[in-house]
Amino acid sequence: MSFVSTGPRADRVDFQTTLERPIPELGHLWVPTTLPKVQWPAQDRPLWEFVNAVLTPLIGQDCGEACRRGLEHFPISLDACGPAKHRVALQLHLGPTKSFKDVGCRMAAELHRMFGKNRRVVVATSGDTGSAAAHAFDNICVLYPQGKVSAYQERQMLDSQRAVALAVPGDFDDCQRLAKSMLAAGEALSCNSVSLARLLPQVGIYAWAASRVSSRVFVVPSGNYGNAVACIMAKRMGAPIQSVHLACNANGAALVKYLNGGETYSPGDTVQTPATAMDVGRPSNAVRLFRYLDATGDVSASVVSTPDIQAMADKHTCPHTSCALHAALRLNVPGVVVVRTADAAKFSPGGPPPLSPFVLHRPNAVRKRRPSAILLVGMPGVGKTTVSFMMGGHDSDCTMVAERGKKALPEVIDEFSDADAFLEYEGNTVMRMLDSASSSSTGDNAVVIATGGSAVHSSALRSYLACHANVVVVWLRQDLESAQPTDWSSNWSARGVVVPTGTRIESPDQVRRIRYPLYAKVADFQLKTDVWDAERCAAALGRLWEFLA
Repeated sequence: MSFVSTGPRADRVDFQTTLERPIPELGHLWVPTTLPKVQWPAQDRPLWEFVNAVLTPLIGQDCGEACRRGLEHFPISLDACGPAKHRVALQLHLGPTKSFKDVGCRMAAELHRMFGKNRRVVVATSGDTGSAAAHAFDNICVLYPQGKVSAYQERQMLDSQRAVALAVPGDFDDCQRLAKSMLAAGEALSCNSVSLARLLPQVGIYAWAASRVSSRVFVVPSGNYGNAVACIMAKRMGAPIQSVHLACNANGAALVKYLNGGETYSPGDTVQTPATAMDVGRPSNAVRLFRYLDATGDVSASVVSTPDIQAMADKHTCPHTSCALHAALRLNVPGVVVVRTADAAKFSPGGPPPLSPFVLHRPNAVRKRRPSAILLVGMPGVGKTTVSFMMGGHDSDCTMVAERGKKALPEVIDEFSDADAFLEYEGNTVMRMLDSASSSSTGDNAVVIATGGSAVHSSALRSYLACHANVVVVWLRQDLESAQPTDWSSNWSARGVVVPTGTRIESPDQVRRIRYPLYAKVADFQLKTDVWDAERCAAALGRLWEFLA
C-alpha cells in the first residue's frame, strides 16, 4: 500500500517515509492511496486484532505483534448512557492517562520501534495528547499552550520521567506551528495525529465498537478532527457505521458552515472554550476530512455553545464529552454512540490554575541541536549554583574567587576600580568557561555553568550569546509576587550584588527591574524555581539536554 498527499503533489511513498516526513507539503498530509475493504475480526475478538486488521493491509507488513504489545490489556468498553439509556457511550478514557489519545500514542510508539525509528519526537498538544505521548515515548518534547490546559493535564505531562514538557506562550496553533516547522525540517518525528502512526490505529477503535452495538450513528467530539477522520475511515473500510457527526465547540463554526453548503472552508483564530482540548482554530486534519467526504451526506457537524458545554459538563462528564452529549440530544435519532474522550477529573472546575514551571522563552530554542553548554542566569538566591552543582556543573563566581586567590566574591569585587571594570571581568570569565565547554563537550553529559546575577550586565557576554547558538541559556526565576526577601536584599555587600557604575539602587525590586529585560533578551527557556525545587529543576534540564543532544 502506498500513501499520497492530500495536496497536488503526485508522490507515492511507503509508510516508513510518512513516519520520517509526516508533512508532505505545506498545508497537507499523507493519506492511503486507497482504502481497502477489510475482513474484520469476529465480534468477540479483542481491540488489538481490529487495529491490526487496519494496519497490516495499509502498511504492508504484519503488525500483529506490535498491536498485541501495545493494546493486549488496554481497557475499553461500551455502556448505556443517558436518562433513557437510548444512547451508548464508547468509553475511551480508561487508559493510563485517561483520554482516547492513549490508544494512538501507545501504538505510534510501537510502530516507531517496529520500524527502527528511535529518533527524538515532538508533539504539540492542547492537553490530552501531551500526557499520552509523554507516557508512551522516550526522548520526547511536549509543547503545550501556557495557561491553557488544566492543572491535571499539565501535571500528567510534567510528571513523566521521559519527556521534556514546555509551556509555550500563545495558543495551540502556536505550538502546532512550531512542531510542524521541526517536522518539515526533518528535526524530529511526530506523535500528533498528522502522523499516520498515531491516526491509523484509531480507525480500529471504531471498527471494534461498531461490531459490538446495534447503534450506527457515532457522535465524536472534534477539535483537530483526527478522531473523527479515524471514524470516517473505519466506515469507508467497511465497518458497520451509518453516519458520523462531529460535535464541535466554537472553533468548528467554519466546518459547520462548509458542510451546510458553504462555498469555501475558512478557519479562523483559536477561540477559548471550556472544552480546551478542542480549542484548535486551524485543524490539521481538515484536509483529510475533506478527502473522505462523499455525496451520501453521511458526515455532519454542529457547534455546541459554551453555555451548553457548561450545562452538560459535571463531575462525571468532561467538557469535550459534554459537546458530544449535547449534539446527540439535538440529533434526536435512535441508536447513537457518544464517544467519551476523557475523564472528567482532568477538567474539574474550580481547581488550581496550571503552573507552567518550564517555559519555552525563545520559540526556535527547542530546535537547537548538540549544545555545548547550559548557561544558568537569574537573580541571586534563585538556586542557580545549587542546580548546577547537582548536575556536576560549574559556577562562575566560584571560578573568579579561585582565580583571584580570594575567599569570597566581595573580596574579588573590591579589587576593581569600579563596578563596570568588575562586570567586564565577570563577562570575560563566563565567556572563557563557555569556550572551554565548547572545546571539551562530548555531548554525553550536560555541561552546566551557573552565573552570578550581575553577569548579564556584560554587553560583551550578551553579544557572545547572540552569536553562539550552541549555548542554551536558561533563566531561573521566581515570580515577583511570590519572591520572598532573602539575606542578600538586606546585606548586598556580603552577597556581592553589582550593578553598572552610576546606577542608584535602593531596593531589590529595582535590581529586578533593571536585570529582567536583560535576562529576557538572552534567555532560551525559563525555569521557575518557586514552583520546582532544585532536584526537579536539575532533572528537567537533564531531559532537555538529552532531547537537544
